[in-house]
Amino acid sequence: MAIDLEYVREHYASLSDEALLDVERADLTPAAQAIFDSEVRRRRLHRGESQGDEAEAAEQSAFFGSGGYEHEEDHSGWTENAFPVTTFSATAGGIADAADARAALVAAGIPCEVTEHEIDPEEQGIQEPYKEYRVMVPAASSLQALSVLDTAIFNPRYEADLQIQLESLSDEELRALKIESLCAGLLDRAERLRKAYVKEISRRSQTGTF
Repeated sequence: MAIDLEYVREHYASLSDEALLDVERADLTPAAQAIFDSEVRRRRLHRGESQGDEAEAAEQSAFFGSGGYEHEEDHSGWTENAFPVTTFSATAGGIADAADARAALVAAGIPCEVTEHEIDPEEQGIQEPYKEYRVMVPAASSLQALSVLDTAIFNPRYEADLQIQLESLSDEELRALKIESLCAGLLDRAERLRKAYVKEISRRSQTGTF
């Protein structure tokens, strides 16, 4: 039976710090470990056990670069055509966000790594150089990866921002809004994605290549 990863994520988020640190990481599946590690990092907790510390150190060393795969063949080959599915600033928050993104993608079965890049001021027309974290996935998995990140990270934040914005409206302003109008752009985008997919399936079927 497939594991409900969203339930696992919510469960770990509901635990106290002490209860979270009492979880036996070694007994978890790889997907659950990724979610567990993300929650520990989000709270900036430190596991006191030496084995846990070693596991965390190993994960940190694999966070950047090409490590972090149980089987090397799962990683080999795709990095030459890797696609930066999203980027985060090189801050403490950015590291946590990149870690959450990586955990969500790995849990969805999408190969991924986070790379650190220094931005050249001359190329970007800025005053000072800065660093960013790029979440890289196979180019062929980029659309699926975007959907995973929207569902796991960006949509919940969007919902929270919307809730704050709606709460700031007066009763009259809220009544003046029409939910159909608010959703029109998002529904149109989803329909265009569906249409483009069906069109490409049809084109390949007609040419006999699919």
